[in-house]
This record gives sequence, structure tokens and C-alpha cells, in this order.
Amino acid sequence: MNLLLYTSQATPRVHYACKVLFGHILGLQVEVTADWSYFQSANADKIIYGAAGSVGKEPCLPASSLLFEKGIHPQRVDIRYFEGRPAGFFVPGKANAMLPFDLLAFTFYLAARYEEYLPFEGDAHGRFPATGSLAHQHGFLQQPILQEWGAMLLKRLQAFYPHLPDRRPGYTFRPTYDVDIAWAYRHRPLWLQLGGWLRAALQGNHTLLRERLRVCLGRAQDPFYTFDELERLHIELELRPLFFLLLGQFGPYDKNLPPKGRAMQALTQKLITFSDTGLHPSYRSNTSRAQLQAEVEHYTRLTGQAPLRSRQHFLKLSFPATYRQLIQAGIQEDYTMGYADAPGFRAGLSVPYPWYDLEAEAEQPLLIYPFAVMDVTLQQYLKLSPGEAIEILKSLIDTVHGTGGVFMPLWHNSSFAASHGWTGWAEVHETLLRYGSTKS
Repeated sequence: MNLLLYTSQATPRVHYACKVLFGHILGLQVEVTADWSYFQSANADKIIYGAAGSVGKEPCLPASSLLFEKGIHPQRVDIRYFEGRPAGFFVPGKANAMLPFDLLAFTFYLAARYEEYLPFEGDAHGRFPATGSLAHQHGFLQQPILQEWGAMLLKRLQAFYPHLPDRRPGYTFRPTYDVDIAWAYRHRPLWLQLGGWLRAALQGNHTLLRERLRVCLGRAQDPFYTFDELERLHIELELRPLFFLLLGQFGPYDKNLPPKGRAMQALTQKLITFSDTGLHPSYRSNTSRAQLQAEVEHYTRLTGQAPLRSRQHFLKLSFPATYRQLIQAGIQEDYTMGYADAPGFRAGLSVPYPWYDLEAEAEQPLLIYPFAVMDVTLQQYLKLSPGEAIEILKSLIDTVHGTGGVFMPLWHNSSFAASHGWTGWAEVHETLLRYGSTKS
């Protein structure tokens, strides 16, 4: 144990916020107690959380009411700046406190995604938009703000306890890929091939017509089949990527090949030779538990083991339903914590952390791995040029390198084809891999 924290009410919220802040952000072990006699007599480095009127030499963090409440209620989070950084849940009249705001409440609010349990106006897919977030509205979405505050708290604690170690996680780089459509033309069913030919003809898109013909005749590589080049790059840079496989039933938003076909079987066997894999639950699975279970079974047959990792297709994430369904399906890690419409840190974090079910008021057995940026966000939502995208990527990498944590970009195997609108983005991707890996 590195720290003993006293609070008048050791609620599940207090335990969770302490675990995220002290454990996952600072790498320290903290024990939480509401027993004042035990706290006083213990031979340990101590910290007090919000004990009204407590007097002593121990450092103190002020407490607002959030971690002592039950239920979900609208919160008025007054964001102000302190020493150049934004924060919320300021507590007046705590002159002897290390910080003038409730850092544990701020941690809980962002990490538990409290604002996403409240009514909001979703986008076309019902998703909570970045523009609706507290972080976007107050200009700190592109900061892993909780880690920044964690670093400041550690310095202040070390003023009391100079031997307290700095065990914050270092920087790591982990590229990830969603395999939504493994092949643009090859191995597609006849009815899809005919539909593709007809659509390109009606649009007068002679470039795609010629490309489709060359691929189908075996004279050109399928533009979405980029796995040989991805394998080469990752082996050269000594990276272990993570691929998420879409194995859902064909539909308006789920367009990958059938998982029972030889092509997907061969691709899966190729991927597991140089990468890790996870399940990419389909759009349809969000409203069908049976569909998700079928995809779990497909993945198990393809890889020989049940899926432990997942990322939602279209980043469809609804609290608490999505995560409850994943846990029931045996998923232990989820990689959906990021936005489609903006780069940044959805939970104010770049380190993995556990999920707290706010409706159940309990931490759950699911580890969340946040990501900061997606290729489609840069190219389609923000309409950036390749050069502009590179600058954003480098800035985000530099940020995570400075705070520590995992920089985990989300890319697609299909985001390289010039004929499909991705001119210059192969260079963006390679720059991303080289810049991100050299920081490690």
C-alpha cells in the first residue's frame, strides 16, 4: 500500500474514483477507509478526502457531493481554470486543501461517462457526439486532462511524502484496425458483384468499372486488401497491431464477407501470425443479443478461441446497455471509447481503466482502452488534407508521450485506396506508424 485515504463515507463511487486516479493514472496502491481510529493509528502515508473540519498534518482533497450521491441527476459542472488547466467541481472555503476542486469527483464524472447517462441529442446513429461533451464545450477534449491533474497531484503529494514513487504508466504505441470490408470486389457474392457493376455504370464512374474488371480478372490487387503491406510495415517497425473483425450478418451497415467463407478463414489465419485480433460487433448486434452471440461463435470458430476484446462497429456505444451486453458475451476489454466526429480523449484518459455501471452503482469486469483518433474522423468528418491530418496525429502523439499512456489510433484496411477517395492517406498512415513508434 502506498497511500491510505480517509473519507467519511467509503461509497462505491469513492472506491472507483480512487482506483482510477491513484491506481490506473498514478500506478499507486491506495486503501480507502471510513474508520477514523484506524486511519489515525495506521503507519502509512495518508490523505484525507473531504472530512469536514478535520485538522492535521495530512494532505487533504476537498469533496463535493457527487461521490456521496446515489442515482443519476443533472449536474451543473462549473469549469474553471486553476494553474492553467481546466477543472470542475470546485469547492469553496478549503484553504488548506492541495487543490481547490474535487479531483476525485472530476475523475468520476469523466471516466464513468456520467454525461452520457443523461438525456442528449444523438447523431444520425444515436451516438453521443463529441460536440455534446463537457470536454469539447470547454476546449479540453484534446487533453488527457485527468492524467495532467494526476501528475500535478503526485507532485503535491511528494512534497508531503518525498519517498512516494512515480509509477505513472509510460508511453506505448499500439495501432489498431477495424476490418469492416476486407475486399472491395473479390470473394463477393454474385448479387453484390452485379449490384456494384450496375451502380458504377449508372454513376458513370469509369475508374471504378475498370478497377473492378482488372481485380476480377486477376490483373490487379483488390484495393481494400492491404494486409500484406500492413504486415510488412508492422514487422519492420516491430509493432504488434490489433485487428477487429466484423463478422455480422450482411445488412445496410454491415458489409463484410460471410465468416464461414474460405476467404475470411484464410485472412484470419494470416492476421494471427503477426497481430492480435478481437471482435468488431456489428451494427445490428446493438439491438440483438442473439446476433452478438452468433458473432462470438463465428469468431471462436475462426480463431480457435473466444473473443476477449471488442470494438463496436460505427462506434455505437450506449450506456449501460452496450457494455452490459459485452460482459454477458464474455468480452473483457473494449476499445470503443473515442468519438467519430472529433479526435480527443472522450474520458479524459489515455490509460486503460475499468468500467463503472452508473445505474448499478458498481464497478464491472470490463477494462476500457480509450483511443484518441480515427482515420474517418480526419478525412470525412473534419475534411482534412493528408498534410493537415499528419499535424493532428503528431500533436496527439506528442501529448500522450508527455503524459504517458497508450496511443491507439483507429484505422481501416480500406483507408488507402485512391480510387475510393483516400489519395495520399497511405502516406499519412505510414507517417503515423513511424512517428508513433519512434516515440516509444
